[in-house]
Amino acid sequence: MNLSLDALTLQKIGAESWLNLGAWLWSAGAELEKQALKFYELRPPLIPLKQVNFRPLARTFGTIARSLEVWWDGGEARLVYAADSPAALDPLRQAYPGLEVGAIKESEPGWVKDLETPPTFFDLEQLHGLSFCRFIEEHRGEFMDHILGSLEGCAPAWLQVVSVAFNYSPYSEAFANTMDKIVQRIGQGKWHSSLDFKKVGDGHYQVDPHEAGSTVGQYGHQIAREAFSKGQLANVAVHVRGLVSDPTTADALSHALTVAVKISYDYAAALPYDDPRLLRFLRARNVPDPTWALANLANGGFTGKWSFRPEAGRRTLIPVFCAVPSELAVFNCLPTDPSLPVSYTRPKRGQKRRVRE
Repeated sequence: MNLSLDALTLQKIGAESWLNLGAWLWSAGAELEKQALKFYELRPPLIPLKQVNFRPLARTFGTIARSLEVWWDGGEARLVYAADSPAALDPLRQAYPGLEVGAIKESEPGWVKDLETPPTFFDLEQLHGLSFCRFIEEHRGEFMDHILGSLEGCAPAWLQVVSVAFNYSPYSEAFANTMDKIVQRIGQGKWHSSLDFKKVGDGHYQVDPHEAGSTVGQYGHQIAREAFSKGQLANVAVHVRGLVSDPTTADALSHALTVAVKISYDYAAALPYDDPRLLRFLRARNVPDPTWALANLANGGFTGKWSFRPEAGRRTLIPVFCAVPSELAVFNCLPTDPSLPVSYTRPKRGQKRRVRE
């Protein structure tokens, strides 16, 4: 078995198509809970990134899912926030002084109901499946600039960043313990797997030199420490997903999604799906349940061979990002680049900002 992260990616499987290979598909037929959400259109202030106060963005989640959205009609992007209460907007106001918010009646882009051909759905997933790695906060606030900057030439698209409280601590701590044990056994030459090690007599096994120098062998303890540390904090599940009306125009968007999220020992990629049932998730703002996949990861599934099916002991993708509050500024941020195709506001000095009901 090759424990190098370079070998533990979907490209190594040799799949002919990426369609329907991500973990989101496992939830496509699930029953979805209807949530009572209110919808608000956002007009961010035109301020430099360095003037954003990122600390309040740690509160952009709750026990009911909240969704930061981009509604792109092919010419201009509308920024929409779906939340259970107007109070959920306070962290965004504090982070972006001058933000204008207006209540709207629409719950989805108007062009969705007029689509003549099936759209392609997509979500972001970590291609090493190591879901408790740290999201690099030095890149906070850049996500929307990357996304909006990629939309020129793209057909109408709908993007959602859905965040909700989800306790993954038992899985992250168990994963940390499992990873530490595996790395320790690799270091001692005691990883008992006939696929990776050869018996050299007296019941001892010799470590494949490649495994001793693999990413897991070299960085496994650091990965375990990050997982354990995240388990001690408040936990948030973040799901980045959406649809594109014409996928042939979406190369730049797909690339922007991939580079917009930086992860310590993993990386994200946009995976496409052709299953129309996933539209239900966009409309309901539900998050796919990651419980099975996280339990499998915690029990050492990351050492198994890749599988596109949820089978115990096999390596699988996980449909959500496992974040902590301070990392939410990586995802739940507003644009600051004045060249982007979005409506900014320039509030007058002393002007009060309030929700227009």
